[in-house]
Amino acid sequence: METMSKTRVLLLLVVVGVVGIGVGVLIGYFSRGSARASPEFADLLSEGDAWVAEALREEISADNIRENLRYLTSGPHLAGTPDSKAYADWVVQKWWEQGLDSAYITDYNILLSYPDADNHSYIALLDENGVERFRTSVFEEAVDEETQESLHTLVQPFIAYSAQGTVTAKYPQQFG
Repeated sequence: METMSKTRVLLLLVVVGVVGIGVGVLIGYFSRGSARASPEFADLLSEGDAWVAEALREEISADNIRENLRYLTSGPHLAGTPDSKAYADWVVQKWWEQGLDSAYITDYNILLSYPDADNHSYIALLDENGVERFRTSVFEEAVDEETQESLHTLVQPFIAYSAQGTVTAKYPQQFG
């Protein structure tokens, strides 16, 4: 009796699945509509005037893009900091200069933990006696003079939204 019940349930599931797929195919077939749009929406679906695309191509300049990206990446702009606000103000000002109708900044409460400038984060490897054998550096070495001058403004590496503290763990060493 129990085997027959399982068979009926399985058969019912298969039938329902096939009927569902069939209904889906029918709905898809009959709802695709005609190839031509109704006249009232035809102008909304058109490709637009060619002069608009040409005007945009003439306005875009690789040099402008390069200059803007160089400025926007010239310093740290961690969310919620004065530096971030200064960059946002600069972008809004550029948009106004370029004729954008409306550009503004909306203030938000940034719920982000920031690194402690006095207590730098690091990773240390300790031996079995608790003696530190290796410690990561806080900053990488500068590759040129310009980078060397700006090292003090860089944000040290940190994990946002994580609790402060010390994590220790033992792991097996493998030699070979």
